[in-house]
Amino acid sequence: MQKDLKLKYKKIFIIGLSLIYSANAFSNTIGNNSNGDKLITLEYDPLKEHHQFVNNPLFDKIVSDSYVKVSDLNKNTYKIKLDKRIAIGLANHLKEKNIRDAPEYIKNNIVNSNRYIEIKADDTLFKSEAINYFTSLFIKKGDKNLSLNRDKVIDIIRKNKAIVITSTEKPGIDLAKINNQEDLYEHIDNIETQNSSLFILDENTDKKINQIVKNLEQEDHLINNLLQDYKQRTKEEIEYQQKKIKENTNNINQHEIDILAGIEFSKENKLDITANADAVKNNIEKITDNISSIEKNKNKISKNESHIERNRNSILNNTSEINEIKENTINDVNVNGIRLHLKSHLSHLYTEQSTGRSQFNALKENFEHFKSDTQNRFYKVEKRANQGIASVAAMSNLPFTDSATFSTAIGIGNYRNATALAWGMQYRINENIKVRASTAWNESNWVSAGGVGINW
Repeated sequence: MQKDLKLKYKKIFIIGLSLIYSANAFSNTIGNNSNGDKLITLEYDPLKEHHQFVNNPLFDKIVSDSYVKVSDLNKNTYKIKLDKRIAIGLANHLKEKNIRDAPEYIKNNIVNSNRYIEIKADDTLFKSEAINYFTSLFIKKGDKNLSLNRDKVIDIIRKNKAIVITSTEKPGIDLAKINNQEDLYEHIDNIETQNSSLFILDENTDKKINQIVKNLEQEDHLINNLLQDYKQRTKEEIEYQQKKIKENTNNINQHEIDILAGIEFSKENKLDITANADAVKNNIEKITDNISSIEKNKNKISKNESHIERNRNSILNNTSEINEIKENTINDVNVNGIRLHLKSHLSHLYTEQSTGRSQFNALKENFEHFKSDTQNRFYKVEKRANQGIASVAAMSNLPFTDSATFSTAIGIGNYRNATALAWGMQYRINENIKVRASTAWNESNWVSAGGVGINW
């Protein structure tokens, strides 16, 4: 778009050159007589109140060059010509800023004589104050200001090159008469006689050029607005993308931390699983020992029951025999030459038998309690073993999806009278590394496990 704008300005410049060439050609044609005498130039018409040539860019160039003119002295040095009144203003400005020697240097070589002064490329203090002076410099003409070529002057002062400053060949128009049209014409004629023909061009042509320039300025303003809008939207988009990048970076860092924590957790779970497996193995061995002990106790109990039954039968037989003897015997008997009172002797035997029966009943009661307690312990151990086996079965049958990056699964397991529910997750870091963790719940406790798989 800027390229198109430059092309449009070039067209305006070409149109202006064409008009200048036509005016000069026309004046030269009329000014030459058949005898080849000296040049006769066109004289401009009397001034009219509606002429506004003061606003013409060509007028600005002609008048501004008479005050401030810029040219190249060589490839390393610029040349600036100043009207002595402008030079006095520069000297006074430098004096106000306490730039030593510079004000007198300018007055002695430019204002009071036609010599020159040279400003070195590295004299930043002088250049800085000179820029400030030319920035504030203007001459009011109508409702606009003369440029006085100050943009060109400021541009070359800013460059890292030496500058030669001298005075102009002809003084500019008196600043107090800048808006007096007759003095302007006279000043223009003094600069260059043929330039007067430039200011009698058709007013409509000048208006058309001004309209074209105005349209170009409007287009340039529109282009600048579009560029500003595009820059703002681009800036907002860049800020939004930077924010998203920052959020993604934080998420990635947090994800890496979570993965490392998961790996550590998996290692700990692996150790816990190994310890639980050893404990289960020990419990199984203890259960096996308890089962064998219970079987032995069962055999002993069976033998004791048979013995007790025989003793009971014997006691009953003895009781019946005693009763029979009691009826058929006398109270005293002679046993091995010792006379015993039979009734007291039988009473003693009965007491001993009652004591033996009480001891037997106590022994039987203790045995029944031991039997019940042993059965309860065996049932609990067997139940825990069944629950652990059911939990492991549920965890081992979780159907994870190997092709997915993240997958989760639920499984159930049953062994004898125990049931367990398992849930697990799998995260595939890449094609060679997978992380898996799972846990299972049964009727009384829960079991957890985890692992990392690596292949190459």
